[in-house]
Amino acid sequence: METTVEETETQTQTDPNAGKGFGEIVLEQKEAREKPAVTTPPVTIKETITTTQTPATTPIKDVLDAAFEKNETPETKEEDKPKSPDEEFANVTDGVKSEQVRERMVGMRGKIKSLWEENQELRKRVEQQPATRSALEDPEVQSLIKAKDAELQKASEALLAFNVESHPEFVREFTEPRQKLARNAAQRLQNYGGNGQALLDALYLPEGIRRDEAVAALLDTLPDHAKSKITMDITRIEDLDSRAAEKRANAPQTWEELSARDAEARRKKAEEYHGQVKGVFEDVKRELGNTPFFRQFGDDIKGAGEWNRDRDGAFERGLAHIIGTGNNMKRSLVTAIKGERFDAVADMLAKERDRRVTLERKLAEYEGVQPTVRGSSPPASSESEDENNLPFGEIVARRAARRSEGDD
Repeated sequence: METTVEETETQTQTDPNAGKGFGEIVLEQKEAREKPAVTTPPVTIKETITTTQTPATTPIKDVLDAAFEKNETPETKEEDKPKSPDEEFANVTDGVKSEQVRERMVGMRGKIKSLWEENQELRKRVEQQPATRSALEDPEVQSLIKAKDAELQKASEALLAFNVESHPEFVREFTEPRQKLARNAAQRLQNYGGNGQALLDALYLPEGIRRDEAVAALLDTLPDHAKSKITMDITRIEDLDSRAAEKRANAPQTWEELSARDAEARRKKAEEYHGQVKGVFEDVKRELGNTPFFRQFGDDIKGAGEWNRDRDGAFERGLAHIIGTGNNMKRSLVTAIKGERFDAVADMLAKERDRRVTLERKLAEYEGVQPTVRGSSPPASSESEDENNLPFGEIVARRAARRSEGDD
């Protein structure tokens, strides 16, 4: 039986689920049950004719107004971005002397990076799921994410344990004393006719029945007093191993404590260095204060204020170059190279000043004895009285011009 267009439209109006798939009908019914009912208040005529007013904005007049307009787009903070293992563990091998430990730490970092990338890919897949269904509610995705997070956390703690073991403080407290005790025990066994190297190898086995049986077999033929001495060293080794294992088990907390002590040691060392530098700085300041270009003048001398400010600024900048505050390598290098030329340039300026003073003195003597037509020196003119405020070149030019006029 065929259905006409009019019958199809009538069926659609009477049955709201007509033409929909089974999945769509189920989802709509689920949403209808979870969504609270919304009652719409009656709309009056007064409400329908209300005009919506938009807030007034200042029009942008020119390009300067546009340039200084605030951009309200939120920016992602740097600390909010997830760090990759390459960034978080970039300096993980710093200070590690053992090549074997370094290779193991680099391999562990690579494994952590692989797990991190898989984790990020899973999160990306979750974010790209359609809006009709939240992938975060998918049990399979949730179990995968939790498993990867746990694996990543375990690998990170293992890498931190490597960091703890290679830290200088851990080495001084546990690794070096253990090595010394193991060598002493092996040497004692060797002295009593036993196999010292075999005991040394056994002491580096994991703690357990296998190590106990190996040690017992090596000490079985020794006299009681010799066995007691070696056993004492082994007991001390086991005590060190227990305390070191506790530090490794709490690797995050141990690493945080070690890092805090390192930071405090660096701070004290920096303060000590700054104190030494400032002590030397005061000596240099007193020494240079007696040289011509670093003397300090009183306000009774013209230009003393600007001279003293520039002098004090040079001392401050010089100290900053040594301490390293507000500076960079290029600027310090340029300043050091220029400083190497200072003595030569200062000597050259001093010699030029001596020449100028000598020339001015001779010129004054020459003008003082020059005869006039009547055989006497010319009276001082108001023009010559003002020459003291002129540059040296202008003084020489004027006096040469007057001599030329006298010859004519």
